[in-house]
Amino acid sequence: MFNITPKFVSISPNSGSIGGSVITATVPGVGTSNNVSIIDSAGVSICESVTVVSYGVVECKTLAQEIAQTQLSIKQGNTTYECVNTDNSTCKYE
Repeated sequence: MFNITPKFVSISPNSGSIGGSVITATVPGVGTSNNVSIIDSAGVSICESVTVVSYGVVECKTLAQEIAQTQLSIKQGNTTYECVNTDNSTCKYE
């Protein structure tokens, strides 16, 4: 079986509301059958719900709480994928 390693490229938008927001992560290598989460720098999920809407596109409904500025990562199973973009500000969220 051939596996593609996910590459976390960016998150959009990079800020949201305390009431929860929908953010989209660009993660080539993640397919619709994958179970993933978006985590903060402490390893805690920031999402109330996560949906892989199409190959490489992950939507997250953020928790209804204040989220301090943080560098995000993608977690799939027990593996965490850091931002691969040379401009890692594209993976920060507040």
